Amino acid sequence: QVTATLHANKFEFDRFIYNPESLSVRQVKKTKTIDTAINFLKQPTFDATKIDYEIYKKFDLSGKFSADVFSIQNFDFSNAAADLDIKQGVINIKNITAQSGEAPIKADLTFDINSTENVKGFFEITDYELSKIGGKRYEFLSGKATGNIQFEAPATSMTDFIKGLKGTASLDLIDAKFKGWNLLAIEEDIRHRTHSDNLYDMLRTNLQNGESLFYRIVSDFDIKDGIVEDI
Repeated sequence: QVTATLHANKFEFDRFIYNPESLSVRQVKKTKTIDTAINFLKQPTFDATKIDYEIYKKFDLSGKFSADVFSIQNFDFSNAAADLDIKQGVINIKNITAQSGEAPIKADLTFDINSTENVKGFFEITDYELSKIGGKRYEFLSGKATGNIQFEAPATSMTDFIKGLKGTASLDLIDAKFKGWNLLAIEEDIRHRTHSDNLYDMLRTNLQNGESLFYRIVSDFDIKDGIVEDI
C-alpha cells in the first residue's frame, strides 16, 4: 500500500476516469454540440462515455489530496481537499471540502468498483449564487441557494448515474429573483378576470417575460431512478 500527500495546482478529474480514446471522443462531441443560446428549461443531455476504473483495481493507496483548482465535467472548484483511501477495489474520498465561487462545499464519496461500479455519497453546498444559473430566456438574476443530497447511483457513466440516481435531497432558496415569469401579473389578471377571452395569450406572455421574486422556497425531495419528487 502506498501512502502519500498530493497537491496539484489544477487537477482535471476527467483525465483520470476516461481512457485517452474516450477522452478524445468526448472532446470532439463537446465541440460540436455546444449551444450558447440553449434555453434554460430545455431537457439536459448527459455524457454516455463509460468510465474506466481498471487501473484503480491494481493498487492500494491512502493519503491526503488537495488542489488549487479541481475540474470535473467542465465545472471548476477552488481550494479542494480530501482524504483518499483506495483498497481492494473500494475508493473512499472523505472529508471533501471545496468552493464554488464563494459557496463552501462539503462531501463524502465511496466508489465500489469491484463488479458493477456504483457510488454512494453526500454533497452539501451553502449560499450558492443563483445568478450563475440560467439561459437565454429564463435565468436567476439574484438570490442564494443552500442544498444537500444523500445518494447512491451507478458509476459507469454520467448517463447511467442520472438514470439510476436515488436518494433524498433538500433545497433552500432565499431572495431568488427569476427572469422569465411575471407571476404577479398573472395573479392580478386572474383576480379581476370575468371571462376567458385572451387568457392563453396572457399566460403565454407572462410565462415568457418579466421577473418574479421569491423571498424563500424550502423543499425536500425523494429521488428514484433519476426522477425527483417533492415530499
